[in-house]
Amino acid sequence: MSKHTITVTEQQLAERLQHAAAIQAANQAPLAWPVVAPRWWWRWSLLPVASAAAIAWLLLADYSLWRLPLAPDETPIPPMLMAEHYHLEALDQHIQQAYLRGADEQTIEQLWQQRQYWTEQHRLNQEWSQ
Repeated sequence: MSKHTITVTEQQLAERLQHAAAIQAANQAPLAWPVVAPRWWWRWSLLPVASAAAIAWLLLADYSLWRLPLAPDETPIPPMLMAEHYHLEALDQHIQQAYLRGADEQTIEQLWQQRQYWTEQHRLNQEWSQ
């Protein structure tokens, strides 16, 4: 096996290469982690976007926040029982209970007479109030 001999040209090229590598190594900063600006700023830039999205969701997703009634509700309100109606209501319940329990005719007739009396009183009160 023969030893490869280096020619003068190859030797000059090798010296030039080593010289260029030494210059490059002298000018190059040592390897280190790059200095990077803190990344907290992106969090603050998302704040207006997140706020706008939350407000849009509240206003558009939940219609009850911005939907105001334009007209009063059309559902009829059941009439409230007046004080004189309570007596009639109670008598009606007594009459029903009497029928369900099988009360005698005299008791049922008496309850109907009471109801007729209070109905007449109610009619007179309405005429009087008008």
